[in-house]
Amino acid sequence: MRNAILFCIIILVAVGCSTKKDAAVNRFYHKTTSKFNPLFNGEEALRYGLLDITLNHNDNYWLRLPVDPYILPEAYAPEEVTTNEFFDRAQEKAVLTVQKHSMLIKGEQRNNQIARAYLLLGKARYYNGKYLQAIEAFTYLVKNMAGDELGIVAELWRSKSYLALGQHDRAARELINIAYFGTLNNEQYAVSQAAIADALLREEKDSLATDPLRKAFATEKSAYKRGRYAYLLGQLYEDLNYADSAIVAYQYVLDLNRRLPRELWIHARLAQLKNNPPKDEETLKAYKRLLRSDEDRRFRDKIHYFYGTYLLKGGDTINAETALNTSLQTKTNDTYLKSLIYEQFALNRLDQVDFVKAGAYLDSTLQNLTAKTRRYRKVARQRKKLDDIITYENTITEIDSLLLLMDMPEEDQKAVVNAHIQKIIADNEKAEAEANDGATGSVATLGDFYFYNSRQVANGKLRFQQNWANIALADNWKYDPTKSIAAGEETPAVGDATEILDHTLDPKTYLSQIPPPKARDSLKLLQNEAYFQAGLAYKEQFLIKGFAIDRFNSLMAANPAVSYIPPTLYYMNELYDDNPTEQRKWRSRILTAYPESDYAKLIQTPDALAKTLAANQAAIGAAKEKFNNQEFKAVIEESERFIPQLRDKELQASWALLRATSLGRLDGLEAYKNALTSLVETYPKTAGAQKAQAQLDGFDVYNDLELGAREKAKLVIIRSSEDREQSETDKAWLETWLAEQGIEPLLRVSIDVFDRDVETLVVHGFLSLKSAKETAAFLRKRNPNLLTSKNVVILASQYRNAFVNKRLKQLEIM
Repeated sequence: MRNAILFCIIILVAVGCSTKKDAAVNRFYHKTTSKFNPLFNGEEALRYGLLDITLNHNDNYWLRLPVDPYILPEAYAPEEVTTNEFFDRAQEKAVLTVQKHSMLIKGEQRNNQIARAYLLLGKARYYNGKYLQAIEAFTYLVKNMAGDELGIVAELWRSKSYLALGQHDRAARELINIAYFGTLNNEQYAVSQAAIADALLREEKDSLATDPLRKAFATEKSAYKRGRYAYLLGQLYEDLNYADSAIVAYQYVLDLNRRLPRELWIHARLAQLKNNPPKDEETLKAYKRLLRSDEDRRFRDKIHYFYGTYLLKGGDTINAETALNTSLQTKTNDTYLKSLIYEQFALNRLDQVDFVKAGAYLDSTLQNLTAKTRRYRKVARQRKKLDDIITYENTITEIDSLLLLMDMPEEDQKAVVNAHIQKIIADNEKAEAEANDGATGSVATLGDFYFYNSRQVANGKLRFQQNWANIALADNWKYDPTKSIAAGEETPAVGDATEILDHTLDPKTYLSQIPPPKARDSLKLLQNEAYFQAGLAYKEQFLIKGFAIDRFNSLMAANPAVSYIPPTLYYMNELYDDNPTEQRKWRSRILTAYPESDYAKLIQTPDALAKTLAANQAAIGAAKEKFNNQEFKAVIEESERFIPQLRDKELQASWALLRATSLGRLDGLEAYKNALTSLVETYPKTAGAQKAQAQLDGFDVYNDLELGAREKAKLVIIRSSEDREQSETDKAWLETWLAEQGIEPLLRVSIDVFDRDVETLVVHGFLSLKSAKETAAFLRKRNPNLLTSKNVVILASQYRNAFVNKRLKQLEIM
């Protein structure tokens, strides 16, 4: 009996294996086999793959969360994307199901599991970033199995694939049609609404995205997804300035409580508290409860930050900065949080007009941001705007300190330096103690330094040497000054200690850097420029009258150079436009002391500024015209005359660039390079300096050219610059002769200023050296006076190399 049953089963299996017969047993066999073997394994692989990419994704709660809890591969990635092994396995199982169990008979699919196989295939490709192939699979299911209930699901996932490809508008239209006209269950409806919200968010239609996101939250069964949708909804309401709606949305997250990851819950709670009115007692108590909570200990860096920003909202800057510093002291690994804290410190310093510290905090912000992101570029632009004022303020502080030190007696200078060294030592000790996490607290101590710690011992020995000099190691050393070591002898113990020490702990390092008295005038000029430019920046760029007035007053008190006084008086006159008494005082000073200055004329005739600007522009325009006419000596003379008279840095840089180019044309590459370098150093941050730097960066273009295979040739006639009139006559004769011969379009004549003493009359465009020599011989017969001076036939690259480097001998020996 048993054998008979086994025989029947074998017969049924053998008969049912055929995919060409439309019999009940065939359909049953392939449907059952595909459902419980390859499809089951494929769907399990898909589930594990989805779990894998979800767990490997870390949400950045400081930014707006993506709708899905994972990141898909980028569409059209330039490099091959590494696929997920689980999705690869799911794709293999789907393909195997179609290959082994498809029953396409007379154009109709008789195995209803094949629709699931194509859906699985499309999903696996979608999660692997193969969106076009995924669309192909979904489209096949939609077109060829339209009657199947999975057809609408395939349309839904096809629309999600369009969304991943960046076709947001198309995806949104199709998703809306599916959601409102398709037959979907609750799970599918939640997916469609979430996808619609995602499409609208990618099109930056935030206000429209809130409605589908609410519907997705209402119909989704997964607690984690519901919490995610509610949190995103709260973020959207915050961005739309709907604080009350945001608080309600975050409360949806809090109501899910233990069913959510604690990180999502705590961020929702902090975001909710942030939106409460300032100085609310219940809100302050809520923050303190969170700080006391042991369960939320690992989130204290974030709690302190939100607490600080909430205090700032109420105007309590001191306690707010204390909270923000406490957040940093938790040694958080959240770099984005650090960037937010440093940026907030920078904003506070900007409000306090402390631009130097603001710049330092912005530098720290950039160090904690990913380069090439939108926020990085924004902060970098903000930092760049402070470059100039920070430079001026640092220069003022540095020079004021140097001048103060220069005026001190030598003993006072040493006292200042020693105090600075003691501060460095104290800072080093503090840093080392923090690095050792208090380990040094258990070390035996004596006096002011620790034993068994080489750094501390070295610092102690240095202090001993500073107090007692080179005292000999002998009895009664403290009370017998005769026991000091003679000059030239060494103290082994102290000597060894100082070898360990950094040069920053050596007083000579600082004392040697104090400028000599003869440097005072140079320092005063730098101080004047820094005061003037700082005042101008506060006035024009930052519109801060008080600080501008302070800097200009400091400049006037420093007995500045005469060139700074008229513009400073003029700007002070403008700054006191709201105080007629003070304004009259400054106006009277400039009109009395400097009646012929441009600034006095500006006060007397307001439209004089436009006339002066027009005159300056006309002057540089005329100089450029002279440059084009190769009047380089005249350009250099005019630039050296105009530059000291101007106060506009941009105009000075333009003149300096014209002068540098003229020097290069007369004196060669070395003079050109030196002039460009001087321009960059003297007029930084100007358009002229940027052009000069670009020239310096591309200076390799002036390297010698190699000889080409089929180069053109030139006929070069070398003459003195005093023979310009004869050169002009000969140039006119050559152009007439070329026109008569009908070769004017092929050959060109020019007069080139070679250097300060030499000019060249050049005929360009010969196809070969032979052609140039034949023409020279013919010209010698037609016009004997033309070639009486030194003349050569030379290749174009040779002439260019000699011309650029001013190598006249290279031409003369040709």
